[in-house]
Amino acid sequence: MTLLDQLKENKGTVSSALGKQLAVEVLEGNEDLLREAIKLIHFDSKNVRSGAAKIIEKVAEESPGLVAGQLGELTSALDYSEPQTRWMMIHTFGLCAQLQPQLARDVFETVIKYLDPTCGTVLRDRAITYLGYMGAVSKADCDRCFPRLIEAFSQHPDRITRVFESFEKMIHLLDKSQKNTLLEYVTQYESDKKAGIRTWAKKVKRKLIA
Repeated sequence: MTLLDQLKENKGTVSSALGKQLAVEVLEGNEDLLREAIKLIHFDSKNVRSGAAKIIEKVAEESPGLVAGQLGELTSALDYSEPQTRWMMIHTFGLCAQLQPQLARDVFETVIKYLDPTCGTVLRDRAITYLGYMGAVSKADCDRCFPRLIEAFSQHPDRITRVFESFEKMIHLLDKSQKNTLLEYVTQYESDKKAGIRTWAKKVKRKLIA
């Protein structure tokens, strides 16, 4: 059965189980499967597109080098109608940012559209994650991403742990002023009622004052 047939038969727009299984095959050496998935992410069925996107995302999580060389072929997928494909590709661009910084920068304006509070939780989450990966590439990228992540504290109160996680990736590039600004938020959240937020605030604080 071809990859297209498998994705067509898979029910639901987020084909996580199948995508994860096929990603393992890619990681075990079947890179032709990855190339086919990259083609199928532009297919005219959202089920096929999102299924292909899951394969690509899972491969990028484990081995971004396999995907980075073909990142340019994925840019248009950030605008497809189904949010599942968009959020998986946002995540993929973040994962590959160190290896393909210019291509990852090129989608910055597209990604930050999904920081709008009206966007779904996962789209916003992945946009925040992208900023962390992107901001860790260079000082210039850090300076570009830093204010967006600071804004995220107030704009996305349901994603505070993700904001801290993204900042943690960038700490090595923060200047003294940026560290002081971030420390103000750390102080605010290190006594939060939610254990997960407290944990991340304290983790970031330890790195800030190290």
